[in-house]
Amino acid sequence: MKFHMVRFSVIDIGKEMGSKKIEDFSKVRNSFIETLNDEDYVLFVDSDEDAPKTLLEMCEKIAYTGIPYFRVRRVNLRDWRWYALGNPDYCDRLVSNKVRFHGKVHEVVRPRHPFGLIHVPIIHNHIGGDRYGLPPYYFHGIRLDIVPFAYRWYAALNHMVAMIVGEF
Repeated sequence: MKFHMVRFSVIDIGKEMGSKKIEDFSKVRNSFIETLNDEDYVLFVDSDEDAPKTLLEMCEKIAYTGIPYFRVRRVNLRDWRWYALGNPDYCDRLVSNKVRFHGKVHEVVRPRHPFGLIHVPIIHNHIGGDRYGLPPYYFHGIRLDIVPFAYRWYAALNHMVAMIVGEF
C-alpha cells in the first residue's frame, strides 16, 4: 500500500478575520474545516504564536493515514521568557474535516480519539499582563531567567529527559 503526504494549509485566524471581534472561536475554526477536501488538513496558528519552519517541513512529511487530527506540542513563553506553569502542552492544531471544534474559547476537537502527535513545537508568546502571578522558572534551585542561555538549554534538556524517563 502506498501512502501520499498530507496536504495542508496554515490559517492564522487573527489575520484571516482582521479587526472583527470573535465571540466564538470554534465557529470560526469550523468554518475553515468545512471547506476542506477529505484528505486535506489545516494547521491553525494563533496570532500570538509562531509556526517554525521545522514544524511546517515536518507537516509536509506526514503520510496520510486517515488520522482525523494531530495534537501539536506548544512551548509557552511570557514576554519571550520561559515559565514552568503549563509548559509544554499539546494543542489540537493540524485538523481534517473529520472533526469539529467545541467551546467558544479554549476550544477542543470532537471526537477526541484517534489522534496523532507532533513533537516539533509551536512557539506561543503571551505578551501583556500576568494573570496568574507566575513564579520564575527554577531548576535545582537556580533561577533560569537570570542565568546564561547555555545553562537554560542544559536545564531544558534535563527536564525533557526526566519527562521521557518518567521522573517528572
